[in-house]
Parts: sequence; C-alpha cells; structure tokens
Amino acid sequence: MRGVHPGPRPHDFQRHGPRQNCTEVIEIGLRLLSIVAFRHARASALAPLLYIELIGAALIGYAAFDELPDMTTVVGAGLIVAAGLVPLRRHNQ
Repeated sequence: MRGVHPGPRPHDFQRHGPRQNCTEVIEIGLRLLSIVAFRHARASALAPLLYIELIGAALIGYAAFDELPDMTTVVGAGLIVAAGLVPLRRHNQ
C-alpha cells in the first residue's frame, strides 16, 4: 500500500552498529516502563518526571554518538521544562 510504512525489517537492524541497537533496546524498555507508570499514577504526578527524558536523551546522545545539543535545542528544552513547571508551582502554592 502506498504511504504506509511497513515497519522495520530484520536486515534494518544489521545496518546499525551495536551501540545504536543497544540504545534502541533501552528506549523500548523505558517506553514500556513509562506505560506501566501511567497505569498506576496520575498523569499530573508523572509529568515533571518526563522532563528527565530530555536530560537522558542528551546524555545518551553524547555517550553513544558524541553529539552535544546545539543552543536552539537547549533553549527549546528549557522552554518546555519551564512551561511544565509553572502549573506544578501554582499547584504547590
């Protein structure tokens, strides 16, 4: 069918290096843990923890790919975190 992505094929994983494959496996595991967490807690309680993903993504990017986020990414991440912390601060007052 046109326009439908069939998903990864077994040979797609052979093109990546072992570090990228390991990163993908860790990402799948973390997403599954995230799903379990949202089943057991309120989304408003978990939302601030999701911002840790930004830091984790930057650390994994540096460790696995020697890639640092550029200034635009840092500013954007800061805005996302700040926007998420405003309701949390109002809730605590």
